[in-house]
Amino acid sequence: MAARPSLAVDHLLVACDDVAKTQQAFSNRFGAAFADGGAHPGQGTRNALGAIGDGVYLELLGPDPSQSVRADWLAGAQDGAVFHWAARCDDLGAVADVLAAQGLAHSGIIDGARTAADGARLTWKLLFPAPSAFGAVMPFFIDWLDTDHPSLSAPDVGVLKDWMLKTPEAPALNALFNAFETALAAQQSARASLQAVVAAPSGEVVLHAADPVGRGVSPFA
Repeated sequence: MAARPSLAVDHLLVACDDVAKTQQAFSNRFGAAFADGGAHPGQGTRNALGAIGDGVYLELLGPDPSQSVRADWLAGAQDGAVFHWAARCDDLGAVADVLAAQGLAHSGIIDGARTAADGARLTWKLLFPAPSAFGAVMPFFIDWLDTDHPSLSAPDVGVLKDWMLKTPEAPALNALFNAFETALAAQQSARASLQAVVAAPSGEVVLHAADPVGRGVSPFA
């Protein structure tokens, strides 16, 4: 039997009305400075980043006023709240196969890129599940290819101690996770929710999803 591909938490997305403001607010809240990430050219967004241990980072994502393109899909996300997350896998073809086996449509594998604050070009590949009953409790999937993972250059702002996925659809979501080598697991709950607990220099920081049953999909990393 072929080895199961690995799957792990890659990054958590936090919505920003104004990236600079949220970056400062989160730096104060965590007791550690988040760094400028860079722009997503042609997508109307930019980000700021903070590493939270074990190859995981927080992405503060919001509009880029310097671009003429508007990121209208961010309009429904609550400022300062986790609204989605990405899972890392080095075999997106295997992810596509697992989704298909579960009867879930997907985007196919697509290219992603951004320009870092220092001008460096980061590239990756993504795969998005189609909107489903899982909402934002279901991740989108990323493969960083040969690009250095952003958590290596982002400043350390804490350590992710707990990442809780709760959904009424836990058995079905866990059937998908069980096709991978992963510690990820969803908990059964009457209401969908996401919660991250980060041990930061300032103390414990708890981040919730404002609308975890919403679509929650982002084409950016």
